[in-house]
Amino acid sequence: MPSPRPGAEAGTNCSAELVSSSAASAAEKTGSCPVTRRKYHFSRENARPFTERDLLTMQLLRPHLIALYREAARRRHEPVRLTPRELDVLRAVANGLSTEDIAGQLVVSTSTVRKHLENTYRKLGVSSRTAALARVFPDPDLP
Repeated sequence: MPSPRPGAEAGTNCSAELVSSSAASAAEKTGSCPVTRRKYHFSRENARPFTERDLLTMQLLRPHLIALYREAARRRHEPVRLTPRELDVLRAVANGLSTEDIAGQLVVSTSTVRKHLENTYRKLGVSSRTAALARVFPDPDLP
C-alpha cells in the first residue's frame, strides 16, 4: 500500500496515499469530480529507518487496506430505500426550493412536505437538508 514520497529514501518517515487505481482512472476518463484520497503517514518512534522489506510489505498491504476501507464505508452507509415522493422532495430541496415552493410544485400542503423531510431524515440518520442531500446525492453535479 504505502510507498515513499517521490524522491524519498527508506527512512524514519513514510507517506502514502490510499486510492484505488481503478477509481482514479475512471474519474480521469469521465471527467468526474476528483477521487477522494486518504493520506497516511507512517513513522517510527526510534530513529531506525524503514527497510526495503518494510516498504514492500506496506505496498503489498495496500489493496487489502483499500478493500477493508470500502467495506467499512459500505457498512456505515447501508442503502436506504426512499419513496418516490421523498426523492421528489429531496430533488426540489437540491434545486434550492423552500418548503412552501416544494408544496406548490408537488400540489401538497407544507406539512406534508415537512413530514416527507422528517421521514427522509429518519431513514438517512441525518438532521438537516444539507446532510440529507450529501447522503443521497454524493456527487454535487447530480441532484
